[in-house]
Amino acid sequence: MDEQNIPIDINTSKLLDWLISRRHVNKNWQNSVLKIREKINNAIQDMPAHEGIVKLLSGQHINYFHCLKIVEILKETEADTKNLFGRYGSQRMKDWQDIISSYQKDNVYLAEVAQMLIRNVNYEIPSLRKQVAKLEQSQLECEKKIKDYSKVSDMALKEFNSSCEQLGISGTNIKTELIELLKELPTIYDVTTEKIKIVKLAIELYTEFNKFLSGSGADVEVLPILKYLVRNGNTTTYEYVYGEKPIKIEESPILAVEGPEHESDSIDFGDNVGEIDFEISTDDNAIDFGETAGGENQDIDWEVNLEESGIVVEKSGLDGGVATGDEALSLLDNPKTHEQIINNLVELSAFLKMRLHEMSSDSDLLAMSQMQDAPTILQMQTIESITTLNDCVNVALDQLTNKRIQHLHNIKHSPKYLDILTASLKQKLSVVEKMKASKATLERKIKDLREEARNVEPVIKLLIEKTKQLQKDIQDDISAKYKGVGVASVYNILREYKSTNGLQPTKAYRRQRVILDNIDEETKCAVRCLIHSFFVKNEVPTIKNILAAIKENDVIPNFRKTTFKCLLRKIGFRYGKRRNSYLKERKEIIFWRRHYLREVKRIREQNKKIYYVHQRWVNAEHVLNETWMGATIGTPSEAVNGYSTGLKLPSGKGKQLLIIHIASEEGFLENGLFVFESKNKADTNEDTIAQIFEDWFKTVLSHLEEGCVIVMDNAPYQNRKVEKIPKSSTKKADVQAWLRSRNIVYEEDMVKAELLVLVKNNKPEDRYVVEGLAEATGRSVLRLPPYHCELNPTELIWQQIKEEAATYYSTFELPEVKVLLQQAIDNITLQDWDKAIDHVLKVEQRMWSVDVLMETRYEPINIDSDGTSSDSDSDE
Repeated sequence: MDEQNIPIDINTSKLLDWLISRRHVNKNWQNSVLKIREKINNAIQDMPAHEGIVKLLSGQHINYFHCLKIVEILKETEADTKNLFGRYGSQRMKDWQDIISSYQKDNVYLAEVAQMLIRNVNYEIPSLRKQVAKLEQSQLECEKKIKDYSKVSDMALKEFNSSCEQLGISGTNIKTELIELLKELPTIYDVTTEKIKIVKLAIELYTEFNKFLSGSGADVEVLPILKYLVRNGNTTTYEYVYGEKPIKIEESPILAVEGPEHESDSIDFGDNVGEIDFEISTDDNAIDFGETAGGENQDIDWEVNLEESGIVVEKSGLDGGVATGDEALSLLDNPKTHEQIINNLVELSAFLKMRLHEMSSDSDLLAMSQMQDAPTILQMQTIESITTLNDCVNVALDQLTNKRIQHLHNIKHSPKYLDILTASLKQKLSVVEKMKASKATLERKIKDLREEARNVEPVIKLLIEKTKQLQKDIQDDISAKYKGVGVASVYNILREYKSTNGLQPTKAYRRQRVILDNIDEETKCAVRCLIHSFFVKNEVPTIKNILAAIKENDVIPNFRKTTFKCLLRKIGFRYGKRRNSYLKERKEIIFWRRHYLREVKRIREQNKKIYYVHQRWVNAEHVLNETWMGATIGTPSEAVNGYSTGLKLPSGKGKQLLIIHIASEEGFLENGLFVFESKNKADTNEDTIAQIFEDWFKTVLSHLEEGCVIVMDNAPYQNRKVEKIPKSSTKKADVQAWLRSRNIVYEEDMVKAELLVLVKNNKPEDRYVVEGLAEATGRSVLRLPPYHCELNPTELIWQQIKEEAATYYSTFELPEVKVLLQQAIDNITLQDWDKAIDHVLKVEQRMWSVDVLMETRYEPINIDSDGTSSDSDSDE
């Protein structure tokens, strides 16, 4: 073979070491470079005006190849100094020729340019690219913060508008509008009074009940102020206290806000009433009411005409007075009487509720015997009539405790409440303004970051071009030293640049080892489908063939041979002896799958609705790394005890979320999402999770279509039995207690192994709590076979949900996980569900055909007595 056709392959990062080891350069080359750099600095000071030289010297480090180009340019500019012998008399030319000679001595230039190349490839270009990536990441973070600020702003504005709408104000001038609302209080109290009057019958019933219980037959005073309000309406407190209307009512005026709100934020409730003139004239500080029958003080004329049938009160009569302060307020407006009325209504409601309880309880007959002598109004009451009266009381109570009425009432009677309420509303507006200012700041920052990134891009582009040129110069120089032999050293850089759109430092690629415990359910299902494809193609599924197919598969990761064997055993495959060692599923797995496929087919033919239950454990690290864990389950069959198909209790530290949802062909069930946050290890206990799941299941059942079928996997907390059967880990005393509870005779000298045989021979059929809950409501449960998550359409939907959630995840905190999951769930469309259901139907049809192919094309496996088959792989 021609030597020139054999390339020299030099690793870029080892180029300088290669030059030193091949003795092309001296290991002390740096000492010579320092002197050369000094000569270059001196020579640059005296350069001719030439466009080419300006371009060479602009923005880059001058190396040997630049010096060669400078000399070529000087041959043009200094041509007039050339003598008869071809030498140049110009000092400029002599200086640069001396620099080139110094470079060429001991090939110092090769060492310098090699170092430049390595620095550019390993440090300069990656550093600039990291800078750009960091700027872009900062832009994304700013954009995310803008979205968060927008959410906070929208939420605060929504709360402000909702509060204003509830109060009945526009929110333009908050304090003034709130004070203006006080003028509506009289009208509001009139409406409230009319609604309270509907409790009249309930008051009469309560009064008669108390009179009957007292046994005296005399009137019993109950609910005095409520009775008065129903009978007389919303009168003044003065009239309620003294039994007569006042001559004059002096209410505290509703004061307007003076000037802008920020100048006066206090309310004048008119506490300084001043002196009250009752227009009563007195002499000697005493009043003579004319009580003596003698002739004294006969000068007072009361102007009473005894022949008339009425009493005429003149301008300042004494039958009434002036109502001021709290007495001038109406019963509903006075804080004290307002609270008394509410207490009376609560008392009346409690009485009616107790009567409902007594009439509907088992002691109703005893109550009827006690009420034989009661008045007719008590005996005629029924549960329906009492319920109606209680509803009337609740209507009155709701009207009186209405938030708007409470706000207006507090504004009028509490000097500080108006300020507090106004400040609360203004604080929401201040949040909106603050968020707007923050968004504007971030938008300016994004603009600056983009501008900075745009400025760095040309620098990177220029540096890449210079590096490519440098690699070509080095390649040509080394190639010349080896008589034209091709040099592939820096050529690899160019190839890497074209494939990765940039120069990157050389890194050794190493595929990470797959740990068996971290293999998710999707990968296990993918392995099963891959093995089934061998059956369909009538090919022998040996270990060698399967691993070769996995290498060509983009979904399934590569496995080591020993790890892959362990995985196959775990998901129910065993070796079978034919002409080659081939894989076949265990009979229990095939039976479970066929049973499930038959049941689903029958259910669809009966047009029953199918719901699918799905659950996930999620924590901050899992979302970030997209490692959503599957579950390890115990199966209801002893033959397949230990198979995995559901989700596994989390092993990570810190808080985690258990997410449970249920869906049908029409999408996720509304209000079916349940999120449980575990705060410690006790929260992930199997019994705790089982209780949580069963409580959720009870709530969901009432929302499911009657007669439907619920498909779920076999997670331990979904398989909690109604009665726990003793097993090998159970204490001997507990096993004996279980046998005694069943009246099963055993000898006292029996060991635990003998007792467990008795348990096995006498144990009842397993009954599960979840199945019992479903059957009690006319619904049924169907279990998925182990490692067949592809039969559950929610697996595809959750894959889409977790990818969307992980895309926007950044704070590594569980509250954000909750929000992102809910948003991702809401983004699922009916088209997504249709695709998932269609995929499951195709998978069911494929599995139905694969089992038949396996039976007809392969001989049966002879399983040893211990349940295992030969693991020989000599032909693999």
